[in-house]
Amino acid sequence: MVYRALRKAKDAIIGKHEDGFKKLYQYANEVKKVMPTSIVKLMTEAAEFDFEGRRFKRFYVCLGPLKEGFLHGCRPLIGLDGCHLKGPFKGILLTAVGTDPNEGMYPIAWAQVEAENTSSWYWFLGQLKQDLMIQNSGTYTFISDRQKGLINALESHIPESEHRLCVMHLYNNMKSISKGLGISKTMWQAVRSTTYYFFNMNMETIKKLSKTCYDWLIAKPKSQWSRASFRDVCKSDVFVNNNCESFNNAIKKYRDNGIVTMFNNIYKTCMQRIQKRAIKLAGKATLVWNGGDKYHVTMSAGGHEKMDPLDFIHQCYSKETYMEVYSHILEPISGEAYWEQTEQDEPLPPLKRTPPGRPKKFRDKRNDVVPTRANNPTMLKRQGTTLRCSHCGQWEHNVRSCPRRQAEEAQGEGELTGNLKILSVLIA
Repeated sequence: MVYRALRKAKDAIIGKHEDGFKKLYQYANEVKKVMPTSIVKLMTEAAEFDFEGRRFKRFYVCLGPLKEGFLHGCRPLIGLDGCHLKGPFKGILLTAVGTDPNEGMYPIAWAQVEAENTSSWYWFLGQLKQDLMIQNSGTYTFISDRQKGLINALESHIPESEHRLCVMHLYNNMKSISKGLGISKTMWQAVRSTTYYFFNMNMETIKKLSKTCYDWLIAKPKSQWSRASFRDVCKSDVFVNNNCESFNNAIKKYRDNGIVTMFNNIYKTCMQRIQKRAIKLAGKATLVWNGGDKYHVTMSAGGHEKMDPLDFIHQCYSKETYMEVYSHILEPISGEAYWEQTEQDEPLPPLKRTPPGRPKKFRDKRNDVVPTRANNPTMLKRQGTTLRCSHCGQWEHNVRSCPRRQAEEAQGEGELTGNLKILSVLIA
């Protein structure tokens, strides 16, 4: 009862979802009129035999200022991700998020598609490659969560690019094999290793702890999840897809809106972010290690030759590059009442596939809860974990069952007994 009342109230305020598809051509025309370099693509398919016209299938938007800002200073590192929409027509929102000179999130393009598969990712990456004018794909790095069909689309469109895996998702998959604390820590140490020596050393430690986990992990190409094998072209050593996750979190409250309302709210979010970043970083910029063979070198003035430390830092970390990225601002779009009418036929909305029951807006997290002990709810169960002794530092046992500690205690007791016997003889 309350849900239906809330649904009617939202329809009265932001409009019905069915009406949003009728305004797509008007929205695309308004975006191109305000920002002429923007790319907006609408893909339709033939309707059923009982209907005339064409039905909506996919909608792609790449705003011109965002594209120009990415090409004029962002790292050639792009995160790819997809999230589920919560409206009555469902669908998937595919996103491409770049990395600004301060390792921050920089949205590039997004699209609503019918499902997450090879066909939709192939279409989305084809549009993205054309808009960013990617000719030498070997200069770009893509990071993702290995979504359905994404790997095949990347190999088809951009075969020479570097592809990294989000290690957080890799770690979550590995936990189904082993949940040991020692394996977990050593795995992250292997990921963060910047040389093959430390990488191989950490992998040998994992092999000793769990041969099954080692075989599963070593089967993955290390060039996709270890810093020791990353290329230095993109000047970044990130191994998690946090920028895409941050973008999805920023637009989460709009994922149940109509398509035009949702795309308009995403555009407003990007416009506000650009304005805030341009003001916030107007006075300073953060310098970090570039992930390759470049370092921030601090030199004293008393050396043999006076040199500026900034000469040893790549241009992508400079304040000028950062301000150049956020100098491409988004222009405001007029309200729907002022949009021009177009000659194209209004597309029909996609078919509804409504499951029974009330629509769910949040993920079921019951399986994410870690079980606790019955006698102490504040402590986690040791099931599936690996113990580490605080006495000898070895795995698979604790300090109470440590064989070295027991041997030392037995040796100490033997020495004490011998000393007592000697003392008793002397006293006698």
